[in-house]
Formats: sequence, structure tokens, C-alpha cells
Amino acid sequence: MSAAVLEPGAVDPEWLHALRNAANAATIAAAAVRSALDAGDPARASQFLDEADAACRRLRTLLTPPAHQR
Repeated sequence: MSAAVLEPGAVDPEWLHALRNAANAATIAAAAVRSALDAGDPARASQFLDEADAACRRLRTLLTPPAHQR
């Protein structure tokens, strides 16, 4: 799934849902990193950083238009 605007002003609801899910995952993972660091658990923080990174990659994919639209 990639950036999918069907017509001016109309956004694909599946794309928007996926975008929101990825943004929420990044936000939650960042909060979990802070919590793990506060608890003195760098290994757990590293795992959550990986999750945040994956969520940001999903966001980048969703926000990158297909090559034919660039």
C-alpha cells in the first residue's frame, strides 16, 4: 500500500488507516523506549527502538508516492 489519493480531497480510507496505525506504533514504541531507559533496561529499550524504526519505515513507505507519480 502506498500514498493513495483517489481524487482531489478524497483519501483512500485503507491508506489513512494504515498511516494512523504506523504513526501510533511509532509513538507507543518511543514511549516504551523512554520507560525502558527510565527503568535502567537498555536491552528492552533497544528492542523498542527497533519497533519504532520499523514503524517509521512503514510511514516512509506509505508517504512515498509510486515512481510513476513523482
